[in-house]
Amino acid sequence: MSYRPPYPYARILGGFILGNVILTALLYLLLRPGFLAGSMMPFDPRTLAVLCGAAVIAAVLTALPLFLGRAEREQQGVGRAMMLIGLFSLPQTFFPYQQALYVHFAPPFLGEILIVLAIRMIAFAQLAYSLLPRPEPTFEDRRDWRARRYPYWRIVFAFPVLGAVICHLLLPVAGDTSRFSEYFFLNRSAQLLVPYLACALWFAAWRLRRSVYGIPQAVAVATFVAYGHFMLYRSYEESAAPLPLTLRFAVIALALTFLLLPKDPEDPPGLGDYGKMLLGGILSIALCALVCANLFPK
Repeated sequence: MSYRPPYPYARILGGFILGNVILTALLYLLLRPGFLAGSMMPFDPRTLAVLCGAAVIAAVLTALPLFLGRAEREQQGVGRAMMLIGLFSLPQTFFPYQQALYVHFAPPFLGEILIVLAIRMIAFAQLAYSLLPRPEPTFEDRRDWRARRYPYWRIVFAFPVLGAVICHLLLPVAGDTSRFSEYFFLNRSAQLLVPYLACALWFAAWRLRRSVYGIPQAVAVATFVAYGHFMLYRSYEESAAPLPLTLRFAVIALALTFLLLPKDPEDPPGLGDYGKMLLGGILSIALCALVCANLFPK
């Protein structure tokens, strides 16, 4: 039996918390909302304290799944840490911009959100690389590494962009507005990209695959995120009831999960499995939509 050194739980957790708090403070000092427009919001110590508290929670939530999987200093471990911090930091990054996204022209504010989130994820990847233990793979692990690697970037980039554009084209348009109007297309696509990005980060953080269990979980997350998005949008502007919009959002997410989620290399799905995935996805959407409509009827 080979010796396995003890896992550095304390070093990783302490480093994640300290690094994320320092990174949050620096981002707040240098890139407060409005930095692209040249009019940053004023400095508020209480806001900084709240953000640092949220950073501690995000760092702990990021570390726990890595502990369970005993993540190591390799592409999959560092990549998963990067996706987890992006997922758990998205609420605190999005919160200051929510009114601006739904009331004003959204693309500049979406740009600020993506810049701040990208800086955090890249910096955290470097932090994870320095804190996670070195891998000691066997020959078999090295041989099938490429088959087991997860396509993080394909999920995080392609899923939000395709989802936002397709969803914009399929959602109803009020009045005589053309869905192909440049202003309207960019504005609503930018608004829709945020919930699709939240879904993509969840898929990548938990490494969901095109399987009987992965597809229903993916569309369940998409349904809940979509309902929250359309409820929030309705609180700022008059719009249609959120449930029909949520169903369209979730159906698009279901189609994209079949297209973009990777297969399990150790158990590739057969034709019958695809039927089960489709049925499980539809039932998951219906059940989650029913729960949302009953818990949040307006």
